[in-house]
Amino acid sequence: MVTIDVFASLSMVKDELEVTLRQVQADLQAFAEAPDSEEESLKSCLEHTAQLNGVCRVIGLQGPPLLLEEMHSIIGQIKDLFASGTTEGVDNYLVVLGKSVMVLQQYLDYINAQHKMLPVLLIPSINEARRTLGKPPLAEDYFFNINLVKVVRDYGYSGSNPNLDELEQSIRRLRHMYQVGFLGVFRDGDRSHIQFIKRALERIDRLSGECEMGLLWWLALGVAELFLADDVSMNVTRLGVFGRVDRQIKRLIYEGLSCLSEPPPEALCKECLYIISLSSIQKGVIGEIKKAYAFGDEGVKDAALQRALGLISGPGGAVIDSVVHALKEELMALEDHLDL
Repeated sequence: MVTIDVFASLSMVKDELEVTLRQVQADLQAFAEAPDSEEESLKSCLEHTAQLNGVCRVIGLQGPPLLLEEMHSIIGQIKDLFASGTTEGVDNYLVVLGKSVMVLQQYLDYINAQHKMLPVLLIPSINEARRTLGKPPLAEDYFFNINLVKVVRDYGYSGSNPNLDELEQSIRRLRHMYQVGFLGVFRDGDRSHIQFIKRALERIDRLSGECEMGLLWWLALGVAELFLADDVSMNVTRLGVFGRVDRQIKRLIYEGLSCLSEPPPEALCKECLYIISLSSIQKGVIGEIKKAYAFGDEGVKDAALQRALGLISGPGGAVIDSVVHALKEELMALEDHLDL
């Protein structure tokens, strides 16, 4: 639980953090302007990112340490490239580092003003840095904490016993209906296609009855409902949940209905619950899930999350673009220098 002590601590060291971030910028600029002194400037940059990481960890900030770790790795990669006598890829590394510094500055301003930590705001920047390093991205729910205990579900209908014979006969047709909806919404972003996903899941859920895998059908239904209601924004990552649910449906066809007795993937259930936590809806399947998992009203909703993302990435956008442009110009000059 975040306490005021974190924000009080941040208030005391924020000036120091900003000075160190500016020094990281200066180190990067010095490196771009004087490649011959790359060892000194990159060493200074490594020291300052490590210093920032340490301070952020000590005061209990979530998010910045992860981004700073990736920045530290990128700087080390640049150092290795120069040691091997090549500059290939350095321009992209510097662009990502410049953006990361700007986003960190914006994020520190945000949490200092709002007294609210939303480390999920840094996930896009963390993942951009990780992609640059060839690492897999972090899930949007990385900072989402929930106890995935087995909940008691009120099925709410008399047919809570499975009808496996009918499920076995209809599962291919139901999966086809599901895929029509999934491919439709993925292709053109039209939420109405999710109605096919919802119908297929409702039928699969009812025919499966009370079983381990029924938890996933239920959670996926909640995600489908909130997307249909246009209560949470859609993106490729969030829609990807439906693709992973489809793999579990596929298992029923090719591995048999015994899969229903297996617990669903925890990571997939957690991701569904994260998306549901962003919804402001309190009725229907979504309301049932929120009640079962004791979701309160204090959590951040998607509308507020999108506004905060705009604050982090929007106001600094022009500055980021100018820095990126300047870095590219410096790198072009660097290439000319090396050609000589």
